[in-house]
Amino acid sequence: MLKKVLIAAVVLAFVVSFGRGASALEPIPPSAQDAEADLLRNGHFDIGGFYWRPPNHFVASQWFEWWAGPSLPEFLDGGIVYHNICYPLPMDPSGLCTKDKNHSQGYIRWGGPYIAGVYQPVSVTTCANYRFEVYNRNDADNYHPKVGIDPTGWRLPVQPGTDPLMNCPPDGVSKCPKPILDSPNDFPSTLVWSPEFDHQAFTWASQSVVAEAVSTTISVWTYAAPDEAGVASRSTYWDYASLVQFAPETLLPGKWMPEPDGKLSTPTYTSTLTTALIRWTTSQPAFSQVYYRQRPAPTVSPCPPGSACLVHNIYLPIVARGPAQVGEFSFKTVPTLTPASNQSVMLTGLEPDTTYDYVVVSRWLENGACNSSASAMGTLTTQKP
Repeated sequence: MLKKVLIAAVVLAFVVSFGRGASALEPIPPSAQDAEADLLRNGHFDIGGFYWRPPNHFVASQWFEWWAGPSLPEFLDGGIVYHNICYPLPMDPSGLCTKDKNHSQGYIRWGGPYIAGVYQPVSVTTCANYRFEVYNRNDADNYHPKVGIDPTGWRLPVQPGTDPLMNCPPDGVSKCPKPILDSPNDFPSTLVWSPEFDHQAFTWASQSVVAEAVSTTISVWTYAAPDEAGVASRSTYWDYASLVQFAPETLLPGKWMPEPDGKLSTPTYTSTLTTALIRWTTSQPAFSQVYYRQRPAPTVSPCPPGSACLVHNIYLPIVARGPAQVGEFSFKTVPTLTPASNQSVMLTGLEPDTTYDYVVVSRWLENGACNSSASAMGTLTTQKP
């Protein structure tokens, strides 16, 4: 009897130390997100199960594993609040965790450091901005976790001579990409990383990164690199990932207004008492925005009483090019969220019988980069009551 108790205690200690189960007080990620806005497939790691890759890896459906260098961790499914609840306990023949729980993508290595993560390519709209956010949990400090977006859609190449067991979801035919980088320095310079966000062990924390797509596909990446070897397991978990599109940026870096370059057609407008519809065209589909201001009232040049000098109107200076120009516009429209070649933007809340200055700005992909063009200053006048 004593022998059985000792064996049970040893097994329990092995499971707890290898899986580093969390306490019941562990902070956990939120349980729901805006599914309509999220562009990721299986962002919560709960759909489609985990597929098997040799030698003993389990990767969440729609995601791909990667690691750098010779030290590879073991990829596995995790759960809340006790991670690795399916590991190292027995699994069914399909290799899937069958516990009714929240899943997460985990990876673990016994007594040594590693550099690893998962990634997913996603179809997007060029020159739109995207935010990738994901929650991370580690079983120690100094894991250097971060997240990234590659705006070009870069991914690891498919391994030559891949056999059917290396097929990846969703179609069972597409080959898994090669999972290993010789070094983390092999990441392309195009990959945009968040700052490292080390946080307290056994707690969930989120981090995000923003990038502008320069292709119809981007790829999102997680990264963790524990830098201390030890006798216990080194495990990392990711959950509740999301990728959302938000308003594109039409200005140049530093909030500069582009110089007129003739790439936009001359805008035209129609107006009512309080609105104006501005139309123009671009050479290819673009995001657009209008900056406008009420034209300042003219001042009258002084003339001495009884003099014969001519009275003329003096207007405030037309906005100078450069960063100050943006600040001199009182109003701007929300950037369009769908690129188009035939542009139309409605200005609302205008004053009747009033003249406004405006500049239209469009941004699109040109020669492999997103560039902005602006019209010359235009004027419009609303109708009289």
